[in-house]
Amino acid sequence: MTLMNGGDLKYHIYNIGYDGKGVDKGIEMKRIIHYTAQITTGILHLHAMDIVYRDMKPENVLLDSQGQCRLSDLGLAIEIAPGKTVTQMAGTGAYMAPEILTKTPYRTSVDWWALGCSIYEMVAGYTPFKGPEAKKEKVEKEEVQRRIINEEPKWEHKCFDANTKDIIQQFLKKKIEERLGMKNNMEDPRKHQWFKSINFPRLEAGLVNPPWVPKPNVVYAKDTGDIAEFSEIKGIEFDAKDEKFFKEFSTGAVPIRWQAMMLDCLTSSMIPTGKEVEV
Repeated sequence: MTLMNGGDLKYHIYNIGYDGKGVDKGIEMKRIIHYTAQITTGILHLHAMDIVYRDMKPENVLLDSQGQCRLSDLGLAIEIAPGKTVTQMAGTGAYMAPEILTKTPYRTSVDWWALGCSIYEMVAGYTPFKGPEAKKEKVEKEEVQRRIINEEPKWEHKCFDANTKDIIQQFLKKKIEERLGMKNNMEDPRKHQWFKSINFPRLEAGLVNPPWVPKPNVVYAKDTGDIAEFSEIKGIEFDAKDEKFFKEFSTGAVPIRWQAMMLDCLTSSMIPTGKEVEV
């Protein structure tokens, strides 16, 4: 895999912010529109192959060294034969569409709902059905699900202009047949007025410069110490033999064949939380 050294969009929402210093959560609008345009094109490409992503969220959108978007983690993606539907519950709670929660048969509609949630989060710095209170206290899963099924998102944040609010509302229609990307015989979301500044043929050809480029000497990720928060590997302690082995590993004292085997195991393994390991 190519190293995505620009980090994921979730990191940019909650750790960098509008001013670049993390004072205000969220991402500036020109970046949001550019990223969403690329995400939309990627989702349409998947749908053209009858693949439903099912885990669209900012955390799964990575930025490469040029600042361009890549969709990652297709572990929940599913290929659905034309004309068929599924009712399986899959995805991440705050981004799940109503039809997933009510076990209504679905196809590609769930990805457009999740994209609407993601745009909202990129603007406001919180997801639409958890709300700003989630910054101070935990909102229970059952309450989030109730809101998704029964309530509309609130528009308290100062950066929701008319076009931004409209495209989010179109993506967050409760009824599948009314949702942007599904209505009017699966109308193309790229035609929405919100994307008026985007030249999609040039964007898809890679000819549009991104509005933000990562600095090569900056790590756009949390401290590696935070890995302990989600790792399920506990109770492992290194002893003196381990420390001696680590010191000798790159000196030639450890056979090349053994080193190659170790690296092969590392690059093909997974941390037991569903997170990919990149080397």
